[in-house]
Amino acid sequence: MAAPPASSSLGASQPVVGAPRRRLLADLPQWLDRHRVWLWLMLALLYALAFNGQWRLGPDTAIYMEVGRNLAQGQGFVHPTGLQAMANPGLPHLIAGAMRLLGDHAIMGLLLVMQLCLATILILNYVLLRLHTSRPHAVAGTFLLGISAIVFRSSLEILTDVPFMVGVMLLLVGWELWVRRGKATRWAIMAWGLIVLGLTLMAAMRIVVLVPAA
Repeated sequence: MAAPPASSSLGASQPVVGAPRRRLLADLPQWLDRHRVWLWLMLALLYALAFNGQWRLGPDTAIYMEVGRNLAQGQGFVHPTGLQAMANPGLPHLIAGAMRLLGDHAIMGLLLVMQLCLATILILNYVLLRLHTSRPHAVAGTFLLGISAIVFRSSLEILTDVPFMVGVMLLLVGWELWVRRGKATRWAIMAWGLIVLGLTLMAAMRIVVLVPAA
């Protein structure tokens, strides 16, 4: 009677479970990198189609808009109803400046500022990733950030979140430049300039940043 085949020979013919999926995930950054120009254009088109000059309503945004309107009218940093609410100084002053310069078109101008801030975040995110990893992975990470629902929704709101994130990204990129290339004077000046600018923007949008320094 013939002996049964060895179990090792049977196991050798079995396909590796999950291998196609792992291969797809491994090849995805390279595919995104090869088509990066189209990806950036697609992101730009996505945000352009969503832009209509109308801000996404919310209670926090309403507070900032009222305080900013009071600043523009010379009534000071107060809410018209006397409401005692937390309002960081940066955004109301930005809103007041837009109302003084653009008048009835202030909302559209503020939304354009948010779009520019978001574009700055994506660029700084790419630079930060590029300092740590290859270009395909930097492209993949930046593209995934750009299509995330939270980031996309934030571009339609007039809140401190997006400008504050610009400050965070400036701080992180500046710090990485200082750590990696700080020995050269030119890079050191650029790095500390980004760090100071980032901290200033963060403090203007969220005053709580200054608490550790107090």
